[in-house]
Amino acid sequence: MSSNETDRWLQRWPDVAGRVNANPPAAQNLAKAARTNVERARKALADKDFDAAVIWAELALVNGADAVLQRDGVRVRGKERSHQARFEYPRLPKTFAAAATDEVEKQLK
Repeated sequence: MSSNETDRWLQRWPDVAGRVNANPPAAQNLAKAARTNVERARKALADKDFDAAVIWAELALVNGADAVLQRDGVRVRGKERSHQARFEYPRLPKTFAAAATDEVEKQLK
């Protein structure tokens, strides 16, 4: 992502997102947490605990997105619309695009 894209994204979310020092070990820890939460979601699905499955899956998406953000030296603070800002980050893998759409639609209902 170019500096201009980063700046535009940060300008769109001034109260929610900001620059931080990139921290590869922290990004790796967040990615590990995402994988752990995917496994928790799978177990909850197998146990037919659908509420828990959704909670763990959402947390996995947040952890994964935050890993990418941390890798790139940006952070989203836990404020209103933080999920929307997080999932609009331009360097997220395409997997997150569907989650962002679903999350925005859920918040609009």
